[in-house]
Amino acid sequence: MANIESNGLVHIRVHSDSQEEASQKVSPNPNTPAGYAVRSALLDNTSIFDVNRKECARLLLEYPKWNLPGAFKPKPGAPVDVEPATGKYWQLESTILEVILGTLLILPASLQKSVYHISLITELCKLLPSTVGPAVGKSICKLYAALSEGLDVEATRRFAEPLLTC
Repeated sequence: MANIESNGLVHIRVHSDSQEEASQKVSPNPNTPAGYAVRSALLDNTSIFDVNRKECARLLLEYPKWNLPGAFKPKPGAPVDVEPATGKYWQLESTILEVILGTLLILPASLQKSVYHISLITELCKLLPSTVGPAVGKSICKLYAALSEGLDVEATRRFAEPLLTC
């Protein structure tokens, strides 16, 4: 579920490794150069704009504008002008959530407070509820499944804390 690199960066995959081919269609593999670049750029956005979650959420959803055409699936209702890039055509919302959850669950301590990550996810849901909402649901289901597989105790606490305060 989670890959931890030597620099402490955590990559959370919403889909298991057994579904790698299907998973490639949802989010970029962090072990490939393209996946690493995309995830690093999204992580930089979340780190730089941590003082303004609303602006950060808006910029994260506009990220495909600054990427190769066809790398991400278009928003619902948007015209499809570009052919999907070979090996890409990822879902932006799932990729963003994997990056946010990866920074929330990084050990021993997250870069920002957990309230920032939760409020950023809330802002994303407000801006694009039809696509971010299902991606949040899939992510939460995957994390619940990871609880039975032995998710770290501190990561479990960070995951459950915002849910208990609602």
